[in-house]
Amino acid sequence: MVETPVTLERVEAVLRDLPPQQLKAVLLFAEFVRERTHQEEDEDEEELWSLIESDRAYRVEHPDEVETYSTAEEMLAALGDAA
Repeated sequence: MVETPVTLERVEAVLRDLPPQQLKAVLLFAEFVRERTHQEEDEDEEELWSLIESDRAYRVEHPDEVETYSTAEEMLAALGDAA
């Protein structure tokens, strides 16, 4: 079975064919999906900031354990020495 791509035009066409009493349910579901998507994006961003803050705190507490490299070659050489 070949699946047709989802486009705004297809969605609008389906909406036009629905009985008017079904439009409220569709709208509520679409708003639910939109809100859920924004919540997930916010949670992902909060998680990333938490990791960044943890990394910064670790670097402050253990400056001698943090290695910084200027080039990819330096980093690869250091990783090769550690193996």
